[in-house]
Amino acid sequence: MEKDKLEPKLRFPGFTEPWEQREFEDIVKVKGFKNFVAEPGSFGKFPVIQQGDNPLAGWSDNEPIADANKYVLFGDHTLSLYKPNSPFLVTSDGIKIFFANGLDRDFFYYLLQRYKPNSEGYKRHYSILKKTSCYLPKNLLEQKQIGVFFDAIDLVITLHQRKEEELQKLKKGLLQKMFPKDGESVPEVRFPNFTDSWEHRKLATIATFAKGRGYSKNDLTDRGTPLILYGRLYTNYSSAIETVDTYAKPLIGSVYSKGGEVIVPASGETAEDIARASAVISKGFLLGGDLNIINPNSEIDPVFLALQLSNGYLKKELASKAQGKSVVHIHNSDLENLQIIYPSLVEQMKVSTCIRVFEHLITLHQRKTEELKKLKKALLQQMFV
Repeated sequence: MEKDKLEPKLRFPGFTEPWEQREFEDIVKVKGFKNFVAEPGSFGKFPVIQQGDNPLAGWSDNEPIADANKYVLFGDHTLSLYKPNSPFLVTSDGIKIFFANGLDRDFFYYLLQRYKPNSEGYKRHYSILKKTSCYLPKNLLEQKQIGVFFDAIDLVITLHQRKEEELQKLKKGLLQKMFPKDGESVPEVRFPNFTDSWEHRKLATIATFAKGRGYSKNDLTDRGTPLILYGRLYTNYSSAIETVDTYAKPLIGSVYSKGGEVIVPASGETAEDIARASAVISKGFLLGGDLNIINPNSEIDPVFLALQLSNGYLKKELASKAQGKSVVHIHNSDLENLQIIYPSLVEQMKVSTCIRVFEHLITLHQRKTEELKKLKKALLQQMFV
């Protein structure tokens, strides 16, 4: 920003007039509404917004509560855009509506995002906000163009998020149907030309087992040998691991992947968390501590095995073996006794490939969403003073 001219770094062509400095307390008024119980079927003059309402939902087709996806985390609470009026906050003690006369509604919505706190709650935040200065374009057309521009970004973000959600649901549905239910020998959905019953075997008869080598945070480096820590199975979970972003200098007794291992966390916070598995596709990765390592024989596709352990009745059985209170544990001896069911290797690989395609598409949409959010954040910094 130039010292003698209040304007953002990025502006739409044709706008050169300096922005004006205003105090939030001069342009923003807040009205609070207490929570109340709406009687079923009692519709008055206005639609009712209550805590717990989905910001995207509406009481009628003609009067939606909010525009599609017009809500963001604002401090500790949710900021939504109420169509007939102004942005509102759903807070612990009811609804707070922000009014700003003379401003374009959408511009005002993104202005609040530009000045939103990182983690302050609503009450604490507004006491800070009302003492804060902001800068506004005098030209209402410039305000409208900024609002429309960020609306478009939000729309694309929403489309990627919805596509990811749809793919997640489809993947979950396929996993339920592409593996046999407990007590059955064939799945509900199969690829063409596969009709044989699946074979039941104890996992110990088709695999060997090992443990990883423990690494602490102090052992991690910016560069070195790729290292898989058990926490990755919670934060970056997928059926197959091909790349990692954690590195370490190898310690004595380190365990390296040969490609084709299936790893299961040995400890976690809950039984549900710990009942998951991933196949390690790449060679030469260090396998950290708190990892149970399964080495399946040539009859078993590693990704197929990881998918089976992480879904359906086998996931429930694996979770039931977790022991502990504040921290739960699973041992290789628990894995050895699991009853695995599998078809021919060709059919296994078709199932694995199908699910991995979905995971790849899901990852693409997740990355695109994150990229767009970063872009939006940068533009909020550059298109507002």
